Amino acid sequence: MTVTVPEVATMGDNCIDLYLPPYSVSAVGGQALNVAVILSRLGWVSEYLGAVGDDPHGRRITQTLDSERVITSRVQVKSTATATTDVQVLPHGDRLLLNEVQGACEEFEPTAEDFAHLVGVRHVHAANLPNYRTIARKLAQIGVPMSYDFSTTGELEDLEGIAIGFYSSNLKPGSEELNAFAAKAINAGLKTVVITCGEFGSVVFENGERTISQATAVEVVDTCGAGDTYAAAFISERLKGSSMADAMAKATTMASQACLHLGAWVQAFEDFSARVL
Repeated sequence: MTVTVPEVATMGDNCIDLYLPPYSVSAVGGQALNVAVILSRLGWVSEYLGAVGDDPHGRRITQTLDSERVITSRVQVKSTATATTDVQVLPHGDRLLLNEVQGACEEFEPTAEDFAHLVGVRHVHAANLPNYRTIARKLAQIGVPMSYDFSTTGELEDLEGIAIGFYSSNLKPGSEELNAFAAKAINAGLKTVVITCGEFGSVVFENGERTISQATAVEVVDTCGAGDTYAAAFISERLKGSSMADAMAKATTMASQACLHLGAWVQAFEDFSARVL
């Protein structure tokens, strides 16, 4: 049997997003999963490593990944239910994540075989891993660079082994607060600090330089997955050798486009009444 070797991989969370009324539909999502799908759509051989439940939600997730040409051979199936998140979309398009049930995701732990499998992969992106520091060090030992989505957690300690840290903020990209924040993150071990700032754009700190990209104004439908789209596009462009400014421009454009539709990426929804516990 031929084994497909991934070029890029993601590791961490997945879920079924349950959009509350008036939408009343459900979608496949999760930060790490979203990045895997978008990288695949950008033309990379992409793999997702995580855990789902042995239930209809879990089967829907793996089937959707398969249809998106994301490798799923190392997705772990647990007896615990697949993760779900209730999503409330506000009138201006921003979303609130309510009642997040981590489910099987909390039981995911990469195996020694997983790490051996990832040798030679160009990049691993991760999110929502309780033991990400250990994983980052193991990946560094086998020569695989890793990025991590810290979102709004503001983690600034013991970040050795992580090449790129993604954060989100409601501050403007040129603010002194973000300059100081990035300096601490780099001092903690990051090589590159990426901070998305919503409607204000984004800022990247690398090699002592700061690069700012302004946001593209759009009529927002749903912001869910915009940050994941930015991360995937940024990683893709940097792996292709694009300049920082070009990588940020591509990521900004794609993140803006992700806000024009419901869900992190265009997909077939299911009726919310199909929720399976």
